[in-house]
Amino acid sequence: DELASPHIAVYNTVNDRLVYQRGENEKILPASTAKIMTGILALEHFEGRLDTKVTVTTAALRGLEGSAVLNLKAGEEIPVRDLLYAMLVAGMNDAANVLAIEIAGSIVDFVSLMNQKAREIGAEQTLYLNPTGFDNAAAYTTAADTAKIAAYAYRNKTFMEMCSARAYTVSATNMHGIILHIKVINK
Repeated sequence: DELASPHIAVYNTVNDRLVYQRGENEKILPASTAKIMTGILALEHFEGRLDTKVTVTTAALRGLEGSAVLNLKAGEEIPVRDLLYAMLVAGMNDAANVLAIEIAGSIVDFVSLMNQKAREIGAEQTLYLNPTGFDNAAAYTTAADTAKIAAYAYRNKTFMEMCSARAYTVSATNMHGIILHIKVINK
């Protein structure tokens, strides 16, 4: 009763079980937890090739006004590793979109991959509508599904290394000097 959230799912990754839950199956917005799935798909797609440079498209930059972005430009070339750190550690939405389009060719096709992967993981009550987690009343997940997805990500060593980073510098590109220095406080 001391916990403030009405939606809680604590998952034990050792025995693959929910060990505490409250409102775990009520539908909620995915918000930035969608970036966990985007990160999973990107790490699996680019496994062993994280230094691959990708080119930013105009489509990847649409609709992100007022959100956390790296201020990437169409035609900019940036390594996948930098996009992943920017997205997973600093929540950068343009990084998520660039990865999505590079992997699937479009946001719509990437979202299909997200939802397919969610089902494979056992997250049956999740519907993603974008790789960023931007609020959309039709998108949903549950605390239980989010715990399953996070537990799946936890098994990926690179995912955990990135999320555990205390600092990271997004390198210079063909259009910018150093774009972002991420420093996590109190980690």
